[in-house]
Amino acid sequence: VIIRNNRIDGSINGAFLFNGGVYSWRGSDITVEGNEFIDIYDKGVRSLNSSLVIRGNLFRTNPSGRLSEFCGVTVASHEDLAENVIKDNRFEGLRRAVDVSLLYNENSSCTVENNLVSNCVLGMLFSSTLQENISVRGNTIADCGSTGIRFQQATPSYVVENNIVAGCGNYGISATSGSLRPDYNNVWGNGEDYHGGVEPGPGSISMNPLFVRGP
Repeated sequence: VIIRNNRIDGSINGAFLFNGGVYSWRGSDITVEGNEFIDIYDKGVRSLNSSLVIRGNLFRTNPSGRLSEFCGVTVASHEDLAENVIKDNRFEGLRRAVDVSLLYNENSSCTVENNLVSNCVLGMLFSSTLQENISVRGNTIADCGSTGIRFQQATPSYVVENNIVAGCGNYGISATSGSLRPDYNNVWGNGEDYHGGVEPGPGSISMNPLFVRGP
């Protein structure tokens, strides 16, 4: 199944779109790409016990910022195996860009790479409780009100590398519990760059990324 090149707008005619734009329950071999998700009240893409490729989409709110519950992509796995890839997307002005919760199945995986996140409240949240295969690579996360990347329960097996996390109000990369040593990241100019059980690896830097903004 391929869901491609659609515009899903929850603000048309002043109406709100509840319960998400795309919702997959126990689906597999599904690609969601090249779509625009605008002003969705709940989730733009929700993957529950499913295996999806989510790439090249735009998730954003209108400048009014009235839809504070908009979460771009939510991935949750309970009993079933789930293998999700979230890559090359843009997230602008959301409550959360990415929310990953993989529970009870230690073989599930989620790869989050090459995404651009800006002006969200929380960039990426990982609330897994097992040592699943979590990979967070090559993302740029900037100007989030709270935290760039937050792990509810971190583990050293997570791969967190080659990301830029800058200008977030509270923390760049944080962990509520557990420990993590992300490497080869540039974490700079946040309220606190690393928090909780997170310490930078030897290849990490903290330098102004010198973003070039459009007119």
